[in-house]
Amino acid sequence: MRLDSMLTIGNASLMLLIAGCCNDCNPCEKDTSLDTGAVEVDTDTDADADTDTDTDVVPVGVHGTINGTVTVSLYEYDSADNISDVAWEDSCFGDNFPYGDIFVTAYHTDEKTGVETYYADYTLTSPQTNGALNTFSFDIDTDQVNEIHLYAVLDKWFNRVIEPSDPIGIYGEPVILQGGETVNDVNIEILTEYWCGTWDGSGSGGGACPDCPPGWGSSGSCYYWDGTQWVFNSDVCGGGGCTDGTVSVGGSLDIAVPYNGVGDVGTFLLYPGTESVWWLQPDIAVTPTAEGATGSWGFTYCKNTGPYVARGVWDDNDNGLYDPSDTWGQPVDADGVALGTISFGEVDEDLTMLIPVGGSGFELVPFVRVTGGVSRLDGSWDDLLVDYPDVHVYVVGGKYYAEQQVLVSELDEAYDFDVFAPEDLAGASELNYSLLAPSNISLYLYAAADMDNDGLIDASLEGWACGGEGDCWLNVGQSNISGQNMGMDFSSLYDTAAP
Repeated sequence: MRLDSMLTIGNASLMLLIAGCCNDCNPCEKDTSLDTGAVEVDTDTDADADTDTDTDVVPVGVHGTINGTVTVSLYEYDSADNISDVAWEDSCFGDNFPYGDIFVTAYHTDEKTGVETYYADYTLTSPQTNGALNTFSFDIDTDQVNEIHLYAVLDKWFNRVIEPSDPIGIYGEPVILQGGETVNDVNIEILTEYWCGTWDGSGSGGGACPDCPPGWGSSGSCYYWDGTQWVFNSDVCGGGGCTDGTVSVGGSLDIAVPYNGVGDVGTFLLYPGTESVWWLQPDIAVTPTAEGATGSWGFTYCKNTGPYVARGVWDDNDNGLYDPSDTWGQPVDADGVALGTISFGEVDEDLTMLIPVGGSGFELVPFVRVTGGVSRLDGSWDDLLVDYPDVHVYVVGGKYYAEQQVLVSELDEAYDFDVFAPEDLAGASELNYSLLAPSNISLYLYAAADMDNDGLIDASLEGWACGGEGDCWLNVGQSNISGQNMGMDFSSLYDTAAP
């Protein structure tokens, strides 16, 4: 929804911006894409966890059900390079959802190590353009942490791999469930850039190209859009057109952990120097063994084309995606040393793909923190309270360019926001804020005041300060951003006051 006369900021809920058992249900570590040696999926199913009837004991853990929705929204840049939304009905897709599945997960991040622990996940396998139809639900049952966060990732380019370049949406508020209750309306929005052009590259491509994936263009891609679906481009990925012939790299594929036969196995290559998938080989057949499972893998491509990052993954949650909660690996040499890359040279090369190998997965950072302080440039906060005792100051990380006015009720649609009430301003020299944002996005950072607390902020009449770089835009990568300080000037408000 776009409000021309209001500040329009998206739909994601109070945010800057979103099991198995080892034996007899004893919790066990589980390898993931982030670090197979350190990241675990919680397996706490202890039915006695919440049976303590001592009323003096403070409940711990996260126990309950989470229900919500995921909305995918399109945006584009206007002539002034500001973000504006695009309604599905105004796009070339109409009601046809052109992207892949959506992965939703509940996790906790260790603030000291940065390691994510995953506690539940849900996959939307047939997303709709109407986000209200994209519902998810999962149960959490763990005593390991007292709150969890949620994020959702869109497999935008339909390659079945959840990778850092895929659009992410987060639920900015931590979810606290300690009594087995149900929390509803945990709604997440994923923003993705819209473009609908035509592919004019080589190979067997052609037709409409929705939001072309990284590397798309004259160099070709492993997939192309034929106007209705994604099609594998064998002329580009498969050895076709190699002037000097082809070479093969591969060998045995070994899963070195207990394998239950559930979930498929895949291998893939990344574009050199990136974390973007170039070539995926899913659904590799494996045979269970006493230690795990075994199969074979390999890629055949043009000679002397050099190195590519290679990875292997077991979809052990059997959701049809290769996601952060799966078990990941990479090629190893004869001594079992991880190689990470393979190289297409002059001759074939025999290498083992070992799963798992710690740290083999993508560095998928769900969110980052943006922090800073807000100060007064023309006086103190205490002085302001004398004349405006009901003033509230808001620090907002918006999704779209802000106009002159904004309803406070609309701030729920931002990525995230902090609010400072009069009691927070009293005696303060600086208002320290902390906002959450999805990684790898741009946000509109500003501070604004509602002088009389009437629920309407008018930037032309009330306090305002711009953060980020130029027109309040701040580019967010995969690291926390600190020192985003802003100074608010209220002098114009006094200049226009009646004598």
